[in-house]
Amino acid sequence: MMLLLLPLLWLVHTSMAGRMEVLYSWSQVDFTFPSSALREVYLAGGHFIPKHNVIIDVDVWGGYQGIDRKIFVTMPKFKPGEPVTLATVTNKRRNHTTLLHPYPDWSWHQGDCDGITSVFRTRVDKCGRLWVLDSGMVDIFVDSRRQCPPQILVFDLYTDNLVKRYRFPKSLLEDDSLLITIALDSRQEDCSDTVAYVTDVTSYKLLVYDSATDKSWKVSSNLFYPYPLHGDFHINGVDFDLMDGLFALAVGPLRNNGDRTLYFHSLASVHESWVLTSVVRNHSAFQEDPGASPRSFHVFQETRDSQSAAQDMTDSGVLLYSLVEQNAIGCWNSHLPFRKQNLDIIAKDDYTLQFQSGLKVYGNHIWTLSSRLQNYIVDGVPEGEINYRINVGRVSDLLRHTRCDVRLRPTELPTFVYPSQTSLRP
Repeated sequence: MMLLLLPLLWLVHTSMAGRMEVLYSWSQVDFTFPSSALREVYLAGGHFIPKHNVIIDVDVWGGYQGIDRKIFVTMPKFKPGEPVTLATVTNKRRNHTTLLHPYPDWSWHQGDCDGITSVFRTRVDKCGRLWVLDSGMVDIFVDSRRQCPPQILVFDLYTDNLVKRYRFPKSLLEDDSLLITIALDSRQEDCSDTVAYVTDVTSYKLLVYDSATDKSWKVSSNLFYPYPLHGDFHINGVDFDLMDGLFALAVGPLRNNGDRTLYFHSLASVHESWVLTSVVRNHSAFQEDPGASPRSFHVFQETRDSQSAAQDMTDSGVLLYSLVEQNAIGCWNSHLPFRKQNLDIIAKDDYTLQFQSGLKVYGNHIWTLSSRLQNYIVDGVPEGEINYRINVGRVSDLLRHTRCDVRLRPTELPTFVYPSQTSLRP
């Protein structure tokens, strides 16, 4: 009898081994205005329309060695009435809503090009700096226009002071260029050699910025385009079309030869692709022709079961990615071939993990931002419901006994489907 129960007990253990927990949630966004009177002025003038503000990304720094933890969220300027595009989560509340504080402060969010205009995603480096990718585009879902040149701003998180600003030259941009995702590649301990990889989701280009030389260039590949058969989305009963190209990036661990792999995919796609960083870091190769090395870019032949938004990679080489139609987080151990039998789902919840537009891995924790963006896209954000969630989980717990568990040899990997996790509700 006991022998018969062992497989069942093992499945119960693995289903409870790891779980994504909701750390913060919002129905609508609100901010730490300097005064209640100023907040009323913003509301009355249409400068703050709460339902137009949508959180899409999360980032985190600190929480160790006596350093207070900072949690960052981004709100691109999709529609009028969004006064802040980058903020930190506070412990203050108004009407049961956790308030957000503009980062670094309100003076950076006044609509001028010396400040911060419209941010999709950020990235914290290992040297305690926040890299902010500012698209410069506003009213993106209404009448998209470039208010300011796209730029990268780097802030020292110990002081919150700006330490570097780089504005991309017009020669690298199209009229509709929209820069939305940034990934970092540092080899030196002091991060002085950091290279930033940036996606242009509408012009289907990769921009590369070398902070050591303060130069940038663009790279093109057919694999950066959307896949027409995967431009329609079906999420929790909401259907929409979105032909977004190059969307997500993840930088692999350093190889013995000093190289890394850059993994990438389009949003309208079920494919994952890759290129060696030594290829795209070669400025001279792409200086005259962005498409100079087409055969250096590769696509895995097998596919995911759903389109994917954000992704990141653990230090041990496990790729974690959101599965937007499945309300799930998928995984792949990059030490194994990219095949169906090596892909797995480590977390799934049809309520708390809807459209995870932000995903970051820091140490042994994965942070995701569930935005329910499908509702915003069709202009149907429900009032009175939780629409935005910051979720966090322990990577080692989530990967345990899955096909991505780096502790297991390939012959020991399980073949069962990871159970859904549906204990958390709005």
